[in-house]
Amino acid sequence: MNRRQRAALLLAVLYFYIAGIWTVLRLLPPAPTDPRTDASAARAAMQQIHSDLAKAEANLLQVKRALQRLQGLQR
Repeated sequence: MNRRQRAALLLAVLYFYIAGIWTVLRLLPPAPTDPRTDASAARAAMQQIHSDLAKAEANLLQVKRALQRLQGLQR
């Protein structure tokens, strides 16, 4: 076996070795998450939702006042 054939064989073995490891890693279940991190993310999301709702409520009150002013002008 000459040098070129040995290099080709080594590359083929290396390729299949890496492909095998990659396949096994893909089949593993996902790592468990830290419940504290999940709770923190949920808390941040809830705070963002609360903030968005407060802004929407303020905008709705502005629209309501504007409609009342328009109705007052029409009378």
